[in-house]
Amino acid sequence: MDGIINMQKIYKYQILKQLGEGNYGKVYKVFDETLKTEKALKIIQCDNEETILKNLNEAQVLYQCKHKHIVNINEANIITINKRSYLCIDMELVNGGSVEHILNTRYLSVVETIRIFIGVLQGLEFAHNLSYLHRDIKPANILLDENLNAKDSDFGLAYNLRENLVAPCFGYLTHFAPESCQNHIMSKQTDIYAAGVTLFRMVNNLKKWKSIIESIPNNKSKISSGILLKTIGFQPYMPKKIIRIINKATNVTLSKRYKSITEFKQALEKLHLKIKWEYLDDLHWKGRDLTDNRSIIELVYDEKNKYVFYKKNKRINNSKSKHVSSKEKAKSFIDNFIAENTIS
Repeated sequence: MDGIINMQKIYKYQILKQLGEGNYGKVYKVFDETLKTEKALKIIQCDNEETILKNLNEAQVLYQCKHKHIVNINEANIITINKRSYLCIDMELVNGGSVEHILNTRYLSVVETIRIFIGVLQGLEFAHNLSYLHRDIKPANILLDENLNAKDSDFGLAYNLRENLVAPCFGYLTHFAPESCQNHIMSKQTDIYAAGVTLFRMVNNLKKWKSIIESIPNNKSKISSGILLKTIGFQPYMPKKIIRIINKATNVTLSKRYKSITEFKQALEKLHLKIKWEYLDDLHWKGRDLTDNRSIIELVYDEKNKYVFYKKNKRINNSKSKHVSSKEKAKSFIDNFIAENTIS
């Protein structure tokens, strides 16, 4: 693959830059000189026919799973360069980056996350209805367009369940369900679990996930026993309804987990979004009231007066403001207010 990096063109595609690296291949932003448009091109080096057939799986799954919340495939070609074979999967270019990139660069509100994730689950629901497991659901594999519409991507580990109810165990260890760690099998319920872990990472705005995991003693045993999320914990401003939904999606006991992606999706769809909060710092939040879409709410701590002021359209509301004795009390009050006034 190193030779591809230094190339300016492959087949009809002018290589513009590398976008990322997925299962078994690298993804590039390219310019299709035939159609005069920008695309994403996944390039996988294939040493033999068996490898070609194995890696064609992703292209074939994406072709079957045509959905507005799944990355669209245009074509797949096998190209020979210097006696080496490459599988080139031509896909739509999704310009907003991945959810993982967003998490590492800015605050993602609970409201934004819910809206994004309903789309994620709609795409997975479509794939599950066609008997496909994704097996690698994580923030890096969720792409966003300019309007934050989700596109599920990287189906390189996807598995067709039409002949079996379970699949061999592959994917991202930290998102494994306990039964996958113990029995080395995957099912629709393990996709649900991985989606629950992904939602947990998003609503809690967890950056540098790998570093978080490495800092946890005995992390592998916590993953296999299903207590990883409990060990990390939720942000103190998290609405209780969101906590319940994630806990159900990631329940260690299969019978207590959502029975389907559809049931998981419907739980999120039932939430009534109230205020879209923007985190400025621990003692300063600003939000847009979604019930009228005009009012701007602000919670800010005034250390001099030892007051948390509630402002609506810059006007202080004394009945909703609160005198506090310390910064710690101020933060606790603000966290509780956010938790109770994000969804209803």
